[in-house]
Amino acid sequence: MGFDFRKYLPRGWKYRMPENFGWETHHLTLYNQIKEKVAKGELPPSALQEHFENYKETDDQREWRWRRYWILNEIQEDNIKKFDQFRENPKAFLKRMADMGKAVSRWWWTRPKKMAGTLGRMIQRLDGSWQQEYKPSKSMNMKDWLQAADNGQAFKNSRKFSGEFLRKYKEPTEDMIGKSNEAKKIRKQQEWNVILDATNNFGRGWQTTDRSRPGLGGGVPRTHRVTFSDSRVYGKRK
Repeated sequence: MGFDFRKYLPRGWKYRMPENFGWETHHLTLYNQIKEKVAKGELPPSALQEHFENYKETDDQREWRWRRYWILNEIQEDNIKKFDQFRENPKAFLKRMADMGKAVSRWWWTRPKKMAGTLGRMIQRLDGSWQQEYKPSKSMNMKDWLQAADNGQAFKNSRKFSGEFLRKYKEPTEDMIGKSNEAKKIRKQQEWNVILDATNNFGRGWQTTDRSRPGLGGGVPRTHRVTFSDSRVYGKRK
């Protein structure tokens, strides 16, 4: 029996983020606007660095991004390995998956319909998924194609073409801003509910309607929430 080095490694060693892993910044729309102004000379080059520092991701977000990257890679490698076993012996592989109670995608042996015209052929990837190759009905050189892409005309000859979906938004529309604000409210409420659950309503318990954060002064109005469906207050339904 060989030496098992894995039991001497710290837990979660392969998901540890290296020090030289790059950072990402949020609010890319504003970043691109500042980048254009810097290129025109309207803003100093330090404006980009200042924006990066203000909207840079947190340490937890950076570590989560690294962990997510490796987990997705492991899932991809596992799918490729399983698809190879399926191609070698489909009957035995499906029987083994059925005994384990695991489902197998039917697209491993079924070719999907073409969704972007009839010219490009369907190509099956190493993990069993499908992709339709891009084959334009009218060829053009790179310069003309880039100019057509700026005007939303690059895929004009494709089926179900609509330039509206290819239009570039320099700024978010009012509808986008409204949806973003609603999503922010939902996320903030979800975060607040997690904090309340973790702290047992900041030690007050659930028999009171007070949901305010601790440390408020006497003249500050408090947040009260009354709900008749809260199982923490009234118990679970029978």
